[in-house]
Amino acid sequence: MIIFVLGKPDSGKSLKAEELATKSGAKHKIYIATMKVMDQAGEERVKRHRRQRAGKGFETMEIPMKISLSLPILCKPKEAVPEETVILLECLSNLVGNEMHDNPMRQNLDEQEFAKELINEIGLLSKAASLLIVVGTMYEIKEDFDEETRKYIRYLNRTNEEMKKISDRIIE
Repeated sequence: MIIFVLGKPDSGKSLKAEELATKSGAKHKIYIATMKVMDQAGEERVKRHRRQRAGKGFETMEIPMKISLSLPILCKPKEAVPEETVILLECLSNLVGNEMHDNPMRQNLDEQEFAKELINEIGLLSKAASLLIVVGTMYEIKEDFDEETRKYIRYLNRTNEEMKKISDRIIE
């Protein structure tokens, strides 16, 4: 099962996703953190998220891109089988940005190809658990954004739409 938790920045998406993971009853909870810390604000955000999930039983894996490379590890968790595992992917918006800017294999794809490739990887990830929870962010393009930011938001919005298609439940 895939649950997509989608909302605006700082809207409580992460807390909601963590609550869903905790209430799932899964014995093994994996938190895939995709944020690359670039500045003090990012560092503070990461610290806040770590405090927020402290004591909830998550095993944290920092995987900023190429999440399918984590599959060999995820498919063989210690003392767990996929039916006893929940994976929380935090956050699709960071993953999109990282893949756009740092993965040479995806830098020349149009937004449709990019989104489909990334969603295929997420689909593979979902097979390693009984429940995959993906956190996503919605942004609107504004007139004063530069072209690179506009491109990122177009790619993110397309990826969000593709994510909705493979999700069993969407929480907005």
